[in-house]
Amino acid sequence: MLPEKSAPSWSSSPLMGNMIPYMVSYLRIHSQSKDLRNTGAIWIQSAALAGQAVGMAISGGLQLKFSTRVTTVIGGCVMSCGVAVTYFSIDQSFWLLLFTYGFLFGVGLGIAYTPAFACAMKWLPAKKGLVTGLVQMGFGAGAFVLNQIQTIYINPENLTPDEAISNQSNEKYFTQVAVLERVPTCFLMLAGSYAGLQILGCCLISDPPATEEDLEVTLDDEDSDSTTTTRFSRKPVDRGEVNSSFVQESCHRIMDS
Repeated sequence: MLPEKSAPSWSSSPLMGNMIPYMVSYLRIHSQSKDLRNTGAIWIQSAALAGQAVGMAISGGLQLKFSTRVTTVIGGCVMSCGVAVTYFSIDQSFWLLLFTYGFLFGVGLGIAYTPAFACAMKWLPAKKGLVTGLVQMGFGAGAFVLNQIQTIYINPENLTPDEAISNQSNEKYFTQVAVLERVPTCFLMLAGSYAGLQILGCCLISDPPATEEDLEVTLDDEDSDSTTTTRFSRKPVDRGEVNSSFVQESCHRIMDS
């Protein structure tokens, strides 16, 4: 089945822009990063992109060893756990937050990112551009919906930042207790939401059944002029059975010839 259902949870990367003012404001008051500014929070997105690159490299090896579904489950677990652990790391320091909500989050996203596109293109190989666009559309749609949920949870009254750095600067930060006290628990809410969407997506995602394409294998005997031809019929089969039966049949033909 196509993996569009899981796309909204992976689209959470754009939500970092919405979270940065709240995260920075919280860190300035409740952690050791008292001098943190909004401009410094760009490192969170940078760490997420670096983690995503690492995760995509890991994903290739996982897909070769395991199935698309297993790889997606691993990516989802890493991503959701990274977000959940941020509930604790945000009270410690900016650097721990950078690791959990940045790098670790990105690694999970990268692991699950590739299988979604690869699986969709396997189902509709003649319409790869269309299915890629549909999966990517899920990213944008998920960000649109989750952004609203995120804001409603943290700042339901739509309060504005009230602490200015200086009279000459428009840079402001939140100090309202009603807003900041919801920031850590928001990560638990997000982690639960991501996990729920990922479970649904992992239940639906699967590779199409393998099909033998009327393969014709010709085996030549070097010591004689005889030639043996084996033809496979076109029928849905298990991928593991295709490979093993093909190798076994070929070995038998060589030994008998």
